[in-house]
Amino acid sequence: MTKKVYKYLFVIWSIVLFTLTSLPSLTLPKKDEIGIDKLAHLIFYFIFAFLFVKSYQNTKKATQKLLYLTAFIPLLDELHQIPISGRYFSFWDILADVTGMLIVFFLFRKN
Repeated sequence: MTKKVYKYLFVIWSIVLFTLTSLPSLTLPKKDEIGIDKLAHLIFYFIFAFLFVKSYQNTKKATQKLLYLTAFIPLLDELHQIPISGRYFSFWDILADVTGMLIVFFLFRKN
């Protein structure tokens, strides 16, 4: 795929993430579902970071910018959920998001 396609996919994925995290939650996850929830956070943000890096011409520059995104995007995502019914701020969600993004950072940093 070309960089342009990755840029479009990144924008679409960003919209999907924002939309999903903006929907009210009808129920809180059950205790045994919490692991699945955190795994979902990790996967969604792994894809987010992967598409971000692949949409750049210069991978080194992209990985540097990814570190800035890793510091801010998960926090902003959790903060914007506070006023949404059935949603809440979770440091564990932030940790799962950051983990997914850092996996991508280290994968591309090696190359």
